[in-house]
Amino acid sequence: MSANVDGDIDGERLRKPLEDDIIVTPEGIKSSLPWKMDFNGQPFKISFVKFIKGAAEGLIPDENGNEYLKIVEAGDGERHDHYLESGKVTSIHNVLFALNKPTDGAINILFEDGEYLIDSPFEGDYMRMADQFKGVLLKDSIQPLVLRSLYNTAGMQFVIPEPILKGVLWCCRSSRSRSK
Repeated sequence: MSANVDGDIDGERLRKPLEDDIIVTPEGIKSSLPWKMDFNGQPFKISFVKFIKGAAEGLIPDENGNEYLKIVEAGDGERHDHYLESGKVTSIHNVLFALNKPTDGAINILFEDGEYLIDSPFEGDYMRMADQFKGVLLKDSIQPLVLRSLYNTAGMQFVIPEPILKGVLWCCRSSRSRSK
């Protein structure tokens, strides 16, 4: 488990990262929780509340938050939402995706001068859902990224349904409650 504790010290915004191995099951939790610590003299506590089966991440819009690009894929036949943070690299089913951080071997997505670009180490294709227009994703070639299009590359299918959003990632809500 990882957690970040944010705070101000002498007017400077700082972050204290925390990490620990944790095993969570419906029967309980095995870890060193609760954590009782302090950040610049301010005490805080992190503890286990309850297990949420089928938990999923979400993004809370916040103009002061970080920039995220939502990627939707259905690797196992079920929809999964992933949030790719600007300047970061993430693995989605063992395929690396990078947003505004060119990375060898990753599907690189760039946002420059109001335009979305994609540079993939894999060949593929895409279909714009609005009008069924089909295009080719060329390997190792920077080309325009078409939002709301179904991309088929690297043995997976994904859609980027909307432009970059500013917000804060949060967890956990039941994925079952999303579909209602």
